[in-house]
Order: sequence, then structure tokens, then C-alpha cells
Amino acid sequence: MWRSNAGATKIATIGLGAAVIVCFFTAKLMSKTRRRRKITKIIDTIDELQKENVRMRDPQRVEEFVCQLIRGGRSKLQVIVDFDMTLSRFHKNGMLCQTCHGALATSPLMGQQYRQTTQALYKRYHPIELDSEMTMKEKEPFMKEWWEQSHGAFLNNPLNRADLTQIVQNSKVILRCFKNKCCVIEI
Repeated sequence: MWRSNAGATKIATIGLGAAVIVCFFTAKLMSKTRRRRKITKIIDTIDELQKENVRMRDPQRVEEFVCQLIRGGRSKLQVIVDFDMTLSRFHKNGMLCQTCHGALATSPLMGQQYRQTTQALYKRYHPIELDSEMTMKEKEPFMKEWWEQSHGAFLNNPLNRADLTQIVQNSKVILRCFKNKCCVIEI
């Protein structure tokens, strides 16, 4: 059967109109769901803190800490993390050097209880760290326990800036030199 062009045009126009309306409302709906929420905290802008594996016991405290770091500026920020002798030397002229954790563990300023605790933790966990039969995945929970217990012991031993300065000065930590510059990091 033959249809008239007028009828086909009318059906096509209605179909096209319906498609445009559906597209318009879909686009409108999508733009509403894509709108970013208003950022009220700086920590909301840090992608690493938004990952699902990141947990914060006290987000407000983290927010205050990050704001304090920002206000202080990079010229006042010093971060030294060298538990695995990446920045410090292992030995020099036959003498064993210390890590930052080792400097704390042997300092009399840290108190007898702290030194005993960290020595016991070292005896327990260091052989696991060096065990070539264990995979990294198997070692991971033990290394986490070691770090958490060491950190807890450190927090129970109050220090001030002068104490930390003296611990560093009396330590056997020797920094590695990189191309005639010892740990100069420019940001």
C-alpha cells in the first residue's frame, strides 16, 4: 500500500520532536547530577584524601592540620622520612650508620621504656623484614604492626624541639650525598 508523503512527514516530525524533547530533558537531568558540590573544606580538594581506602578518624583535625601547613608556607615545612636508608647512608668507613628510627631508639632522651620497647619490636620484626622466604604481601601486616607499635611508643614519650635537635646532633645518621649536594630538595 502506498502512503502519502504528508502522513510520513507528520510521523517523522512527531518522532523527531519527541526525540528532541527526550534529549533536552536527559541533558538537563545529566547537568544537574554532574554539578559539583560546593567545596567547603580544603581536604575535599585533595584527591588522595578522597580515595575509598583513606580513613580519617577526625576529618576536622586533618582539615586544621592541612590549613596550618598551608598558612606556614613551604619555607617552614620540613619532612624527613628515612626508615629504609634511602636518604641516609648504611655505613661509612666501616662504621654502621643509623636510620632516623635508630637515632630515636638509642637516644637516652627517649627514656628507658621507649628504648626497651623499640628494641623488643626490632628483635621481633626485623627478621620478618629480612626473610627471603616470605612475599611482600605476607610481610605487609607485620610491617604495619611494627610501625604502629613503634609510633605508639613514640607518642607516649613527650619531646620538645630542643630534644629532637640534640637527638639528631648525637646520632650516627649520615646523609647520602647526591652530585655534591647533600639532600638539597627544591620545590
